[in-house]
Amino acid sequence: MKQLLPLAAAIILSHASTIVHAQIYIPPDPTGDIQKESYGIWPNQGQIADLNGNQLPDVSFYTTGATPRAYFLKSGKFSLVLTTTDTTNMLDTLRELDVACTGPGANHPDPVIWQMKSQYANFYLPQCGPGGTTNVYPFARVIYQNIYNNIDMQVYSGEAGQKIAFVVNNGGNPATSN
Repeated sequence: MKQLLPLAAAIILSHASTIVHAQIYIPPDPTGDIQKESYGIWPNQGQIADLNGNQLPDVSFYTTGATPRAYFLKSGKFSLVLTTTDTTNMLDTLRELDVACTGPGANHPDPVIWQMKSQYANFYLPQCGPGGTTNVYPFARVIYQNIYNNIDMQVYSGEAGQKIAFVVNNGGNPATSN
């Protein structure tokens, strides 16, 4: 049986008393998994477009190097998109799962990125204009800070694919986040 969405989720408790709310706590992976080197979270600087070539300014970041691709939107949302290319009938398929935290304790922060990687890319696409979009660097992690009170949601990679971690900071309580 194929696994369509290789996402792992973890809840990580942060007990360090030196953590200031403005700082971001990056926990170790709970299974000791290492980051997939080909995985990148890219800032959208105009290179993401819809099927009609229109730029998508609500997409802040997107991933490469993992299936499904993730598109991180403003206001605490993200989408997972799985593409299937049919080379015989020319019927390509997109499957999309939209994700948002809900409930009375949910906040809707914009995503932020963490830890720039060393490679970069240049995008010479029609929607990028005549000079293209150049020197775009990917990042290792996207974070929705305070998605619930004192709880951050972080998306990053492991060897098998993307992972989601909910980091419970000092003062956070998962029981009151529903």
